[in-house]
Amino acid sequence: MRFMRPAWTRRYLLVWLGVGLIFLHLVLIWKVIGETDQLVISLVFWSAIVTSLWQRHDRLKLKSGMGTILLGGSLLGLLLFKCLSLFQCESDFVRIFPIWAVLSLGLIASGWKFHQYAREGLLVATLIIPPGVIFRLVDVSIGDLIRLVIAKLASLFLYYAGYNSVQIGVKISLNNNIIEVGYPCTGIPMMVLLIQLTIVFNLMTQFSKIHKILLLGFTVVMSVILSSVRVMIMALVVKDQAAFDYWHGAQGAQIFSTIAFILFALACRWLLSRSSAEANDEDGLEDDYEEAHEEEYEDDYEEEYEEDYENELDGERCTSQHLSLTNTQDIITMQDVVVAGESWTNSAIEEVAMKSQICAQSQSNHS
Repeated sequence: MRFMRPAWTRRYLLVWLGVGLIFLHLVLIWKVIGETDQLVISLVFWSAIVTSLWQRHDRLKLKSGMGTILLGGSLLGLLLFKCLSLFQCESDFVRIFPIWAVLSLGLIASGWKFHQYAREGLLVATLIIPPGVIFRLVDVSIGDLIRLVIAKLASLFLYYAGYNSVQIGVKISLNNNIIEVGYPCTGIPMMVLLIQLTIVFNLMTQFSKIHKILLLGFTVVMSVILSSVRVMIMALVVKDQAAFDYWHGAQGAQIFSTIAFILFALACRWLLSRSSAEANDEDGLEDDYEEAHEEEYEDDYEEEYEEDYENELDGERCTSQHLSLTNTQDIITMQDVVVAGESWTNSAIEEVAMKSQICAQSQSNHS
């Protein structure tokens, strides 16, 4: 009967609605945009969003009024209607699909309480940024610098590989053949893609700031190095037009993108193992401190227990002595003194009486 409650029914409706919107977005990417990289990165982002929501599903406040439900339902209806009449050239609509879907679903689920979806909102904002805008901004700001760095690194790799190359600006001369490092050869698309994955990974894991900075720096350096290796290969095969077109085209770029993804995954796994090891070390230090504190407490307790036990033994000895003296007093009565008067002297009788008096006084003080 628990699953028949209205609250649980609403939760399951929201879950299935969200799954349907995610599947629809991935289909639109495959049909309209047709880019495998964009499909993979969207799948990764949606997986991160779903995981984040599932981790906090018990703490989410799913309460909304009729007004917000109608508004969210209207936006969702417009979204689905537009998907039915979508043209092949409307790739920009596919870009804004996630924010539209998340806004509609958020209004239906929680009304205007968007503050509880801050992490998911950041992930969606990172996902919908058009790559062309990022590429253009990077090209205008530091594009020439990146091209120069890649040309220098490619010439350096050729030199250590045993080839006499000459690097002049962004051009490399090898065996009377000159290639120019253009913006598509800089690996900026691959770098942007890996930076997006870095943002997802940093948001979904409990990394320290140092580990987050290391992962971001590794992503940038790895992209530059792989792009330099690709330029070096193109400089070596520049005479073979077919080989040059292969490494300069999408197929050659895909090989280096795959290598970049593998290295990125290995780096993330290494950082996770390091974080787990550091967490275990901290737990071990805490356990050692607790054990040492417990041992110290047990030692103090044993010492106090031994002192109390010794004091108790001393008290029992004193009590037994008092009792023995009292028994002596009980045995030695005046009648015995009279009977034994012939053999006892007056001084002995006075000494026994004095000891009896001292013993009685000691027993009263003890009690």
